[in-house]
Amino acid sequence: KFPVVKMPTSTSDSLADSWKCFSRMVFPYKPEEFMTEIWEQKAAIIKRKKFDYYDGLFSTNQLAQILEKNPVRWGVNLDVTSWTKTEGRQTHNLPGRAHPAQVWDFYNNGCSVRMLNPATYSNSVYEMCSNLQEFFGCFVGSNIYLTPPATQGFAPHYDDVEVFMLQVEGRKRWKIYKPFEGEELPRTSSRNYNPK
Repeated sequence: KFPVVKMPTSTSDSLADSWKCFSRMVFPYKPEEFMTEIWEQKAAIIKRKKFDYYDGLFSTNQLAQILEKNPVRWGVNLDVTSWTKTEGRQTHNLPGRAHPAQVWDFYNNGCSVRMLNPATYSNSVYEMCSNLQEFFGCFVGSNIYLTPPATQGFAPHYDDVEVFMLQVEGRKRWKIYKPFEGEELPRTSSRNYNPK
Protein backbone atom coordinates (compact mmCIF):
# COMPACT_ATOMS: atom_id res chain seq x y z
CA LYS A 1 0.00 0.00 0.00
CA PHE A 2 1.04 3.55 -0.66
CA PRO A 3 1.71 5.50 2.53
CA VAL A 4 -0.94 7.98 3.58
CA VAL A 5 -0.11 11.30 1.98
CA LYS A 6 -0.65 14.67 3.59
CA MET A 7 -0.81 18.11 2.06
CA PRO A 8 2.56 19.86 2.38
CA THR A 9 2.52 22.90 4.66
CA SER A 10 4.79 25.09 2.54
CA THR A 11 3.26 26.62 -0.58
CA SER A 12 6.48 27.48 -2.41
CA ASP A 13 8.33 24.21 -2.75
CA SER A 14 8.37 21.29 -5.17
CA LEU A 15 6.26 19.13 -2.85
CA ALA A 16 3.48 21.72 -2.88
CA ASP A 17 3.72 21.94 -6.70
CA SER A 18 3.58 18.16 -7.01
CA TRP A 19 0.58 18.02 -4.68
CA LYS A 20 -1.27 20.62 -6.77
CA CYS A 21 -0.46 18.77 -9.99
CA PHE A 22 -1.71 15.43 -8.69
CA SER A 23 -4.76 17.05 -7.05
CA ARG A 24 -5.77 18.59 -10.36
CA MET A 25 -5.27 15.32 -12.20
CA VAL A 26 -7.47 13.22 -9.87
CA PHE A 27 -10.09 15.88 -9.05
CA PRO A 28 -12.85 15.47 -7.79
CA TYR A 29 -11.02 12.92 -5.63
CA LYS A 30 -8.77 14.32 -2.95
CA PRO A 31 -5.23 12.90 -3.16
CA GLU A 32 -5.58 11.14 0.21
CA GLU A 33 -8.86 9.58 -0.89
CA PHE A 34 -7.45 8.49 -4.26
CA MET A 35 -4.33 6.93 -2.73
CA THR A 36 -6.23 5.00 -0.04
CA GLU A 37 -9.34 3.92 -1.98
CA ILE A 38 -8.33 3.70 -5.66
CA TRP A 39 -4.55 3.35 -6.07
CA GLU A 40 -3.56 -0.24 -6.96
CA GLN A 41 -7.05 -1.44 -6.01
CA LYS A 42 -9.35 -0.57 -8.92
CA ALA A 43 -9.65 1.45 -12.08
CA ALA A 44 -11.26 4.85 -11.89
CA ILE A 45 -12.75 6.82 -14.74
CA ILE A 46 -13.21 10.53 -14.19
CA LYS A 47 -15.56 12.05 -16.74
CA ARG A 48 -15.19 15.77 -17.17
CA LYS A 49 -17.78 18.02 -18.75
CA LYS A 50 -15.09 20.68 -19.19
CA PHE A 51 -13.42 19.81 -22.50
CA ASP A 52 -10.63 22.35 -22.04
CA TYR A 53 -9.62 20.99 -18.61
CA TYR A 54 -6.15 20.00 -19.86
CA ASP A 55 -5.65 22.94 -22.25
CA GLY A 56 -1.98 23.74 -22.57
CA LEU A 57 -0.76 20.27 -21.59
CA PHE A 58 -0.39 18.94 -25.13
CA SER A 59 -2.15 19.26 -28.48
CA THR A 60 -2.13 17.94 -32.02
CA ASN A 61 -0.66 21.29 -33.04
CA GLN A 62 2.18 20.84 -30.56
CA LEU A 63 2.89 17.37 -32.00
CA ALA A 64 2.99 18.88 -35.51
CA GLN A 65 5.50 21.51 -34.37
CA ILE A 66 7.68 18.86 -32.70
CA LEU A 67 7.74 16.83 -35.93
CA GLU A 68 8.63 19.92 -37.97
CA LYS A 69 11.42 21.23 -35.73
CA ASN A 70 13.11 18.09 -34.35
CA PRO A 71 14.86 15.00 -35.74
CA VAL A 72 12.20 12.60 -34.42
CA ARG A 73 13.16 8.99 -35.21
CA TRP A 74 10.96 6.00 -35.97
CA GLY A 75 11.00 3.41 -33.19
CA VAL A 76 13.03 5.68 -30.89
CA ASN A 77 10.77 8.69 -30.43
CA LEU A 78 7.68 7.71 -32.40
CA ASP A 79 5.71 4.68 -33.58
CA VAL A 80 2.73 4.35 -35.87
CA THR A 81 0.47 1.39 -35.21
CA SER A 82 -2.85 -0.05 -36.27
CA TRP A 83 -5.11 -2.74 -34.91
CA THR A 84 -8.04 -4.53 -36.49
CA LYS A 85 -9.89 -7.68 -35.50
CA THR A 86 -8.74 -9.41 -38.69
CA GLU A 87 -5.09 -8.29 -38.87
CA GLY A 88 -4.31 -7.74 -35.20
CA ARG A 89 -1.76 -5.14 -34.16
CA GLN A 90 0.79 -3.91 -36.67
CA THR A 91 3.65 -1.44 -36.35
CA HIS A 92 4.36 0.53 -39.52
CA ASN A 93 7.63 2.31 -38.65
CA LEU A 94 10.03 3.26 -41.40
CA PRO A 95 13.82 3.53 -41.04
CA GLY A 96 15.44 6.81 -39.99
CA ARG A 97 13.76 10.13 -39.32
CA ALA A 98 9.99 10.39 -39.00
CA HIS A 99 9.30 13.16 -41.49
CA PRO A 100 6.03 15.02 -40.88
CA ALA A 101 4.50 14.13 -44.27
CA GLN A 102 5.09 10.42 -43.59
CA VAL A 103 3.59 10.58 -40.10
CA TRP A 104 0.48 12.46 -41.25
CA ASP A 105 0.06 10.08 -44.21
CA PHE A 106 -0.04 7.12 -41.81
CA TYR A 107 -2.46 9.01 -39.54
CA ASN A 108 -4.74 9.91 -42.46
CA ASN A 109 -4.79 6.22 -43.41
CA GLY A 110 -6.05 5.09 -40.00
CA CYS A 111 -2.86 4.59 -37.97
CA SER A 112 -2.33 5.72 -34.39
CA VAL A 113 0.68 7.91 -33.68
CA ARG A 114 2.51 7.25 -30.41
CA MET A 115 5.24 9.60 -29.23
CA LEU A 116 7.40 7.65 -26.78
CA ASN A 117 9.20 10.49 -25.01
CA PRO A 118 7.16 13.69 -25.33
CA ALA A 119 8.76 15.23 -22.21
CA THR A 120 11.96 15.56 -24.28
CA TYR A 121 10.19 18.03 -26.58
CA SER A 122 7.33 19.49 -24.54
CA ASN A 123 7.92 21.73 -21.52
CA SER A 124 4.35 21.20 -20.29
CA VAL A 125 4.66 17.39 -20.37
CA TYR A 126 8.14 17.61 -18.80
CA GLU A 127 6.78 19.76 -15.96
CA MET A 128 3.87 17.41 -15.30
CA CYS A 129 6.14 14.34 -15.23
CA SER A 130 8.59 16.16 -12.96
CA ASN A 131 5.79 17.08 -10.54
CA LEU A 132 4.42 13.53 -10.53
CA GLN A 133 7.92 12.14 -9.91
CA GLU A 134 8.15 14.38 -6.86
CA PHE A 135 4.71 13.25 -5.68
CA PHE A 136 5.33 9.52 -6.11
CA GLY A 137 9.07 9.50 -5.35
CA CYS A 138 9.89 7.43 -8.44
CA PHE A 139 10.41 7.76 -12.19
CA VAL A 140 7.39 8.87 -14.21
CA GLY A 141 7.31 8.49 -17.98
CA SER A 142 4.76 9.51 -20.57
CA ASN A 143 3.52 8.67 -24.04
CA ILE A 144 1.31 10.72 -26.32
CA TYR A 145 -1.27 8.95 -28.50
CA LEU A 146 -3.09 10.43 -31.46
CA THR A 147 -5.68 8.08 -32.95
CA PRO A 148 -7.91 8.82 -35.95
CA PRO A 149 -11.69 8.65 -35.48
CA ALA A 150 -13.28 5.17 -35.56
CA THR A 151 -9.91 3.38 -35.28
CA GLN A 152 -7.66 2.00 -32.59
CA GLY A 153 -3.95 1.42 -32.52
CA PHE A 154 -3.72 -1.25 -29.86
CA ALA A 155 -5.50 -4.45 -28.89
CA PRO A 156 -7.04 -4.84 -25.46
CA HIS A 157 -4.18 -5.43 -23.02
CA TYR A 158 -2.87 -4.62 -19.57
CA ASP A 159 0.36 -2.95 -18.58
CA ASP A 160 2.91 -3.74 -15.87
CA VAL A 161 2.85 -0.15 -14.60
CA GLU A 162 0.25 2.17 -13.11
CA VAL A 163 -1.27 4.28 -15.89
CA PHE A 164 -3.06 7.60 -15.88
CA MET A 165 -4.71 8.31 -19.24
CA LEU A 166 -5.55 11.98 -19.77
CA GLN A 167 -7.84 12.78 -22.70
CA VAL A 168 -6.56 16.19 -23.83
CA GLU A 169 -8.37 16.52 -27.18
CA GLY A 170 -11.20 14.96 -29.12
CA ARG A 171 -13.19 12.08 -27.79
CA LYS A 172 -12.80 8.36 -27.40
CA ARG A 173 -14.83 5.56 -25.95
CA TRP A 174 -12.70 3.82 -23.34
CA LYS A 175 -13.31 0.22 -22.30
CA ILE A 176 -11.84 -0.62 -18.92
CA TYR A 177 -11.95 -4.23 -17.75
CA LYS A 178 -11.52 -5.82 -14.37
CA PRO A 179 -8.23 -7.73 -14.02
CA PHE A 180 -8.21 -11.47 -14.55
CA GLU A 181 -8.16 -13.50 -11.35
CA GLY A 182 -4.59 -13.63 -10.02
CA GLU A 183 -3.34 -10.99 -12.47
CA GLU A 184 -3.77 -7.91 -10.31
CA LEU A 185 -0.61 -5.74 -10.15
CA PRO A 186 1.20 -7.75 -12.85
CA ARG A 187 4.99 -7.85 -13.15
CA THR A 188 4.91 -8.06 -16.96
CA SER A 189 2.60 -6.60 -19.61
CA SER A 190 0.01 -8.85 -21.18
CA ARG A 191 -0.20 -10.21 -24.68
CA ASN A 192 -2.70 -8.64 -27.08
CA TYR A 193 -6.18 -9.93 -26.28
CA ASN A 194 -9.21 -10.49 -28.47
CA PRO A 195 -11.93 -8.00 -27.46
CA LYS A 196 -14.22 -10.89 -26.48
